[in-house]
Amino acid sequence: AFAGSGESAVAKLVHKVYQVQNGSLVLLDEPEVSLHPGAQKRLLDFLLSNILEKGIQVVISSHSPSIVEELPPNAIVVLNKSANGKFVPKNNVPAEIAFSYIGHQTGKKKILVEDRAAKLLIEKVLDFIDPKAKQSITVEFHNGGSEDLYKEAVVLSRNNENKIFFILDGDKNTNISIPEEILDNEVDKYIDEITHITLQKLNFSADSGKKGQLTEEKKKYLSYLKNFMYFFPTNDPEQIMWEATTIQIDPNLNNEDFKERFRQLAYVEYGEDTSNDIYQAQKKLCNKLDRTNKYLIHMIELVKKILE
Repeated sequence: AFAGSGESAVAKLVHKVYQVQNGSLVLLDEPEVSLHPGAQKRLLDFLLSNILEKGIQVVISSHSPSIVEELPPNAIVVLNKSANGKFVPKNNVPAEIAFSYIGHQTGKKKILVEDRAAKLLIEKVLDFIDPKAKQSITVEFHNGGSEDLYKEAVVLSRNNENKIFFILDGDKNTNISIPEEILDNEVDKYIDEITHITLQKLNFSADSGKKGQLTEEKKKYLSYLKNFMYFFPTNDPEQIMWEATTIQIDPNLNNEDFKERFRQLAYVEYGEDTSNDIYQAQKKLCNKLDRTNKYLIHMIELVKKILE
């Protein structure tokens, strides 16, 4: 039997990785070429096991969803071409957004949120809608918070992404209605009032930096926000968990800040208030939610709209 070019190249790669010394730096240029998706994932598993065993660092250039989607955001770097033609590295990018930079859309819908609490609550909402709903949509939180999500939306709008949605904390909602038609001289004002982020940080770009093209890109961005960005009906998801749970909670835990309430609850329940203790307290309340709560009803309808 004769091995294909992909299999032969991988066989050589595996042999060389076995031979590298502990602590080595390994550079690989598109090792997935000519491999089917299953083989690509097995190759990645092999590399990850050697990283753990030998303490080596592996840098891979790849355009393969099968490889990149298996990696955490802090392992992904995108080389993004700026308006002046230079490639600028962008670190800590979730896989689905990384592919949007090169115009590739993944098949499954995704909801991006600000933190673990938001992810936990929305996944519970999905369970209320249908036990199998999570098979058609995933929920991921972004460590950079709302500012990074607003920045990522620039790339998604530029590439006409239509499967990635955002749900931000309600305290980020400026309640500004974006009109269908926006005058050129009002575009920057709308972006500033909605995001509270400078245009320079949002990093809009267009071929040769032409003003007309930049304006159109900004309009696309506002249209994307109008159609793909939503908000919790409360300042944060913690308030919904707290007010919708059927579990009896000590009424003395009544700080105006619901995040602080969970910190106090974690200390009462577990004797500590680490981030993991707080998350466990959130999970406990989320396991007993009254789906007739007005905020949960709102969230169920919102997520149904995204699923349609």
